[in-house]
Amino acid sequence: MVRIFFIFSSLFIFLKMEAQTKVSSPVGEYYLRGVPETASGFNLANDSTFQFFFSQGALDRFGQGTWSIKNNQVVLNSKEKPGLDFALTASSQKDGKDIHISVKDQNENILRYVYCIVKGGGKTQEAMAKEDGTFQFEPQTIDSIELIFEFCPEKISIFPVTNKDHNFFEFKFEPWLFEIFFKDFKLSQAAGALTGPSPVLQGENFTYKRSGNE
Repeated sequence: MVRIFFIFSSLFIFLKMEAQTKVSSPVGEYYLRGVPETASGFNLANDSTFQFFFSQGALDRFGQGTWSIKNNQVVLNSKEKPGLDFALTASSQKDGKDIHISVKDQNENILRYVYCIVKGGGKTQEAMAKEDGTFQFEPQTIDSIELIFEFCPEKISIFPVTNKDHNFFEFKFEPWLFEIFFKDFKLSQAAGALTGPSPVLQGENFTYKRSGNE
């Protein structure tokens, strides 16, 4: 009788411990808290897909992909990034020796937020674009042109220049410029929340409250 009681007691304790360690489903909507004038969050769906959004002032960014659970953490992954965030549409040799670079887009309001770095021959020149998206640099050998969009500073597009006679280059934004591509991005599960880094903001300790757990 004592042995049977011991067996059932052990089984009860095991099942209780298993239930306590079982990870609850993270499915739901989570919203960033504690960051003024910023709206951001994750929507984790039942089919293991997720949507991400970020809005701060005039900046809107987004992302999507699939989520999984590993070691009590939500792990986010997106499809592989298609390529660079700018595309070279034209290059040629024009009159004069100055270097002319232009960025084109239907939304002309964002052209002035492009930063350009020209490197070559041991010399580097850099500048922000004019309001029309153009740059003018002094003559130099061009080995590479780097373009950075101010609102997406983690995205750097580097274009090697093979034709050294060219001094005019035209670029455009790729459609995925504002999209965030996640790779093994981890968030820890807490009571009614996810905690961890932001794919946009600097820092490692942000809290995303689950909708309905305010």
